[in-house]
Amino acid sequence: MRGLSNSCLEACAVLTLMAVLMFSASSCGGQKNGSSEDAGDYSHIDIQLYPNDYEDAFAVKDLLTGLGYIVVVGGSSEPDPVELSMENPSPVHLVTEDYECIFFQDGDLSIEGRQINKQDVDSGNNVCVVGRDAAPTLFEGREDVLNMELELLGDRFRVIGVYEYEDESSALFTFVPITAAKKMGDVRIDYITVCLERGKDVRAEAKAIYDLLKEEGYDVSMNYYDCYDRPAGSIPRAD
Repeated sequence: MRGLSNSCLEACAVLTLMAVLMFSASSCGGQKNGSSEDAGDYSHIDIQLYPNDYEDAFAVKDLLTGLGYIVVVGGSSEPDPVELSMENPSPVHLVTEDYECIFFQDGDLSIEGRQINKQDVDSGNNVCVVGRDAAPTLFEGREDVLNMELELLGDRFRVIGVYEYEDESSALFTFVPITAAKKMGDVRIDYITVCLERGKDVRAEAKAIYDLLKEEGYDVSMNYYDCYDRPAGSIPRAD
């Protein structure tokens, strides 16, 4: 009986460990599923610049990208974030390439067409990516909207991608290269985010990036997250 009891305890311990691992995997990111992209395998570091300057944000992006980091700069139009219409108040996110590692962390993502890429950002192309759920509202009932044009920020933007995402809170967003928006008016930098592949020590990476930026003369603070949006720590602005 004692041996049976021990076996049961060992089995329960194994099942408990498996449950913990399964919970961690589900809460830390999605898995590939058919044509879906695996956009959930990242921890990340948010960098705050003082002052929060547009040119400095891109200089930091170029510096860190040159060292192999995935860096996303995001913003909003001044004075207020853009909304597509009163009937569909979905914000237009102004982004650089690789924004998927921020917005699509917690579920399966699939896309018809393509995402905004580095060439779009470097050239300030008037392109956009829209959510499948938002398309009928944006285009008067049409669902096949790839390569159609949408009026945003006082100009016309061509739809290069239509995405589907299981998280309803992110399923209606529209994405535009931040550099295209900058051509049409002032842009506020909302975040500079470094996405780290899972398995990297987010605390050590944050400290290394902080020290590098300080050496380069930037005044910064940081918050870092070890799993999607789970806080892991911060580095305050130097006195």
